[in-house]
This record gives sequence, C-alpha cells and structure tokens, in this order.
Amino acid sequence: MKRALSSDSTDTPSSVANFITEQKAHMLYLQAPISNSVAIIISILIYFILEARINSNMLDFWLGALLLSSIFRMILWFMRKTAAIDKPAKYWLNLYIFACGLMGISWSLIYSFTYGASDPFIIATLLMLGFGVISSAIPILSPSMPAFILYTYPQALMLIVSYLRFDDSSFHWLSFSIFIYMVMLTLFTRNANKTFIQSVKLEQQNMVLIENLSREINQREEIIKQRTLELQEININHANAQRIAKMGSWEFTVSNRHLSLSDEMFQILEIDPNTKDSLGKYFFETVHPDDRMNVKETLNRSIENKTPYNLEHRLQMKDGRIKYVHEIGETSFDDNGNPIRSQGTILDITQSKNEEKEKQRLQNELQQAQKMESLGHLTGGVAHDFNNLLNIISGFTELSLKISKSNADEKLTNYLNYLKNASERATNLVSQMLSFSRVEQGDSQSIDAAAVLIEEVDMLRATLPSSIEIDLLIDDNIPSLFINLTKLQQVIMNLCINARDAMGGNGKLSIKLEFIENVDTLSPVSHKTIEGNWIKLSIADTGTGMQPELIDKIFAPFFTTKGTGKGTGMGLSVVHGIVENAGGHILVESTIGEGSCISLLFPPIIEETLQENLTEKTLASYQTTGQGESILVVDDEEAITSLMSEMLSNSNYSPTTINDSSEAYKLFKQKPDKFDMLITDQTMPRLTGIKLITLIRDIRPNLPVILCTGYSDKICEQKAEQQHFHFINKPLNFEKLIYKISQLFEKN
Repeated sequence: MKRALSSDSTDTPSSVANFITEQKAHMLYLQAPISNSVAIIISILIYFILEARINSNMLDFWLGALLLSSIFRMILWFMRKTAAIDKPAKYWLNLYIFACGLMGISWSLIYSFTYGASDPFIIATLLMLGFGVISSAIPILSPSMPAFILYTYPQALMLIVSYLRFDDSSFHWLSFSIFIYMVMLTLFTRNANKTFIQSVKLEQQNMVLIENLSREINQREEIIKQRTLELQEININHANAQRIAKMGSWEFTVSNRHLSLSDEMFQILEIDPNTKDSLGKYFFETVHPDDRMNVKETLNRSIENKTPYNLEHRLQMKDGRIKYVHEIGETSFDDNGNPIRSQGTILDITQSKNEEKEKQRLQNELQQAQKMESLGHLTGGVAHDFNNLLNIISGFTELSLKISKSNADEKLTNYLNYLKNASERATNLVSQMLSFSRVEQGDSQSIDAAAVLIEEVDMLRATLPSSIEIDLLIDDNIPSLFINLTKLQQVIMNLCINARDAMGGNGKLSIKLEFIENVDTLSPVSHKTIEGNWIKLSIADTGTGMQPELIDKIFAPFFTTKGTGKGTGMGLSVVHGIVENAGGHILVESTIGEGSCISLLFPPIIEETLQENLTEKTLASYQTTGQGESILVVDDEEAITSLMSEMLSNSNYSPTTINDSSEAYKLFKQKPDKFDMLITDQTMPRLTGIKLITLIRDIRPNLPVILCTGYSDKICEQKAEQQHFHFINKPLNFEKLIYKISQLFEKN
C-alpha cells in the first residue's frame, strides 16, 4: 500500500485528501489483475455448470457482459500502469468505481436470467455464487465504499427479489437474511474503509515526518558541507594571506618536541616540506651566524620571564643569500609554570629592508644632487661676475691691439695677443662652468625631428597590429628642435600607444609633422597664449573620442579613461612634462565617436646669425657700417659701458651709456624717439634686463633689442626669440656684436 510521497507534500487537509485518494486508487488497481482473473474463472465455471439448465442465449449474453466489464477493468489497469494518460488519482478512482458498477450489474444478470426457476440446484448454486462473490468484495473493494456498493448491491438486490417471488415463507426469510447480511457486510466494509483511511493518514504523517526529518538531515549535511568549505576557504585564505604578507607561523610542542611549520614558513626558510631532517635544528642553522647568539638569548629570556619576544634578525640561505625577518613569539605554561607550547610568526622583511637601503641611497643621491645644485648656483654666480671682468679685459685688449697695430708696435702687439689668448682660454673655462651650473632635461641636443619620426613610425608599423592603418605626412624644410632624443621618442611612442588603445586595435593613425608660422591661439591644457613660429607634431586617431570636460584632466598624473588594471594614468602626464620642459605646448581636439587629435608645438632652433665660422672678411665688412644710429647701452659695470661706448663709437654709432637701469628707463621714457636700439645687461639691481625690455617695449614695441648676460637661468635663446629680442652671451666678441647690430639695422 505504500507509495512515495511527492516532494511538495505537506500535512494540510487538501494534501491529506489527495494522498488518500491516491492510495485508494493505488490499492484498487493493485488488486485488479487478480480479482479480474478470479471473476473470469468463476464465471466460466458457472457457465458450464448452468449450461444445461438455463437458456444458452441468456447465459452467453451474461458471460459476454461479464467478460467485457472485466476486460474494461484490465484496460484501465494497464493504462494507469503505463501512464498512457496523464490524469490525477481522482480521475482513475472514479473510472474504477464505474467499472465496479458495470461488474456488479454483469453479475446480477445471472440472477435475473434464472428468475422464476424452481430447480433447487440452480437456487443453491446462485445462492452460493452470490454469497461468494459479494463476500470476496470486502478485502478487494474496502478502500472505496462507492466501489463496494456499486459492485455488491445490484447482486444482493437481484438475489432478494429472486427469493421473494416464492410463496414459501422460508424463501422470504432467506431474502431477509440476505438483506441483514448485506447490512452487516456494509458496516464491516465501512469499518474496514475507516481503518484503511486511518492507516493511510498515519502513513502520510509518517512520510511527512520522514520527509521533514530527511530534509532536516539534508539541511544539516548541507550546513556541515558549507561549514567544511568555509573552513577550507579560511585555511586557503589564511595560507594565501601568509604567502602575500610573506609571514609564516610555527608551533613547538614541548611534550613530544614536535615543531610544525606553515606552508609559508617552508618557503621563507627554503625547506622541502617532505624533508625528514630535524626542522628545529635546520631553523637555527639557517639563522645568520652573527645573529644566532642574540636569537637564543632572546628566546631563553622570553621563557625565563614568561613574556612574549619580538626581534629582527637575518637568515643565511644555502646559496649565501641573506634574508631579513621579523620574529614574534610567546610560550604557554601550565599551572606549575612548566612550558607547554611555544608558537609565533616570522615575517620576511627582506624587500622592505632592501627598499629602505634603496631609499637611503636615493636620499644620499638627493643630498649629493642638492650639493651639486648649490655648487652650480655658486658657480653660475661666480661665472657671471667673472664674465663681466673678462668682458672688460678682452674688450680693452682688442682696442689696445688696434692701437698697437696702427702704431706698428710689434712687441706690444705680441704682449696683447698673449693677453687676448689668455682671455679666450678664460672664456672657455667660464663656458664650462656655466654648462656645469645649468639644469637641463637630460642631454638635450639639436634634433632632426623628421628623421626621428620616420624611424619611430617604422618601428610602430612592426609593432602595431595590421588592422591599424598608419598615415605619415612630413612637410619639407622642418627646422631642428632642441630636446633630449630619448624623451622625444618616448613622447611619440606614448601618444601612438594611447591612440592604439583608443581605437581598440582597429582604425587609422594619422601622424603629421609641419612647421607653422604666425600662431596666435590659447592652449587648452596650460591656458597660455601661444604665439610665433612652431614645429607642430600631430597624432590623430579614429577612436571613441573624449568628452570636452576630460581634456583638462587627461594630463593629470594617474588620471586614465581606461578600465581597471589597463592603464597607469602616467603616459600623458609624462608627455606633458617633457613638452613643457622643452618650451613647448599641447593642443587637444576630440569628438565623441570620431576620434582625438593631440598636437605638440615645439620651438624651432633659430640658428645664430653670428657663427664661429664667420670669416674675417665678412666681419670686417660690417665694422664701419654705422651711420650714426643712436644706441642706448645699459650695464651696471662702468668699465663695460665705457668699453661699449668706445667700440660703438669706433664703428660709427652714437652710444649713450647708463649704469643704472632705472635711470635708463626714465631717460628713454623722456625721449623715446631718440634711440634706435637698446643693448642691456640682464643681471642688474632694481630693474633686470628683461624687466627693462618689457617696460621699454610698452613704449616702443618694435625697438630692436640685444640682451647681454654673463649667466642667467631666466633667459635662453628660445625664450629670447619668443619675446622678440636677441640674446648674446658674455664675454662679448665685439666683432660679432657689431655684425649683429648691423644686421638688425638692415632688417629694420
């Protein structure tokens, strides 16, 4: 009678009723093959017994009806067993009850066909048949009262009617006895049905209990499994944490002198976990010989004082390498004060120690660099003053040489030539001192940007995927630029790699190098005004583009639009630093969905008009070409202004010399149209040369200006060109100075 309870069964009334219905159908269909087989056998026997005493047509009809109803029940049994029709248990139960009704009617036909027969044999046979068939229904149909009633009542009713037809009172009593018997069978079957239902309910409750118990067991097993997995994960995380932190743990049990090490401890000590050697002995042998005594004393002192210990020491590996470790440990004691167990951790601090050493080395380098910088500033200051002295010496020597040559004083001329040579050697020495004192971006030099770009693009073609098309365009006659070669290469590569990432490895990379003139724009990066002539390097991609608000941020350190783990945010920051240090600017254009273009503007090298290889003939042609032009000469050294006055006067110029820059400005302000040129020193009290130039240019913007300086970190040729004045280093070569003056007057 037992059947599996569905996983969603509960002890609710609806579920109990469904379960009872399912059990009723199950029990009825379970006994169907046997009961049908018995019914067919009995019916065939009855057929042969009554064949000679009853009309054969009626008997055949009865047997046919009985066999058909039995076959119908067997078909139902087969269909339910094979699940040919997916229907609930109630459906199959009702069909079976209907089949039982057909069987009851079929059995009752035999009694109706013998109605009125007075043959005692027939009467006795039918009585035995009726009682037998009806009585056999109790164990078979007790699970369903409707099935029992439909199966037995038609038979009993036909029997009672058959015996009531006789006038004999004994048959009447027999009919009454059959009625009483049916009442008793009905009550008995009802009790059996109740017992069946109660047993089914009890079974259902037991199954629910078993299911709940099984569910709880499964839940507990799942919890145990989950806890086991969590414990394993904790152990794995603990091992990973030790591995990442390079921290191992150990435990020593005093009773059995057993030392256990964590996985990371084996890694730190570089011991094979499968070694059979004594771990404790090997550990102390790994301690650096110079630290062993201190380690032992620290351990003994900790046990003696019953306090934890904390120390740093070294380990010496088998290959001689040194590791630094930080060890912490403590010992547990029993109630009698005897040590039970020692445990602790060892942290590998080798990397931090090496970083400490590296940091100290860098600090030492920084201190040395600061010393050298201070020395450089000192050297620059000395060189400035020395240049002024050399300017006076070399200038007056040149004047003296002219006089001695004109007087044909050969001996004096030789003396003055020695003096001139010495001043030139001193000039070279000062130049070396100035080179030492300058702070430059690496070994900057004059670079052919076009040649460098062609080499870098050739490298890019071999590096970038073939899905990226590279378009290179270089204008003719690109001037040189002054920058460190490695840094220029780094700038090109950084921008091209950024463009590749923006295109996702597929698109067009356009690179253009050109020389642009008369620029007048505003840098979106530095927000500075950009004017003049520039070498422009543009790198454009067909990538995703950028939001306008990001343009101000992309050159900030550590800012990146790439995903996590895909960029450092330093590439464009480095580009920005290199370009700015080279005196350049950055322009950015970007459109969402179309791509970005980053343009770098570098100042071109303006070739000095005065070169060392100028021939004496060329210089001589400009020595006396002055036409009385008025030149304002400003220098805080009186000897230099006197020398300049003498030299300019000899070249047919009209110099006005002043040793105070403030006074010079006042004079120019009073008579701005008097002077045709300004020649000024840079380092002067009150107003520097650049400040004086700015003030005078406010009055006469197009006045030709030459700035002379022995040393200054505020000015260089590029900066002078950007501010539209000319720059000459001291000590002055007066022939070249006159050449420069003549050229400027010709241009103006």
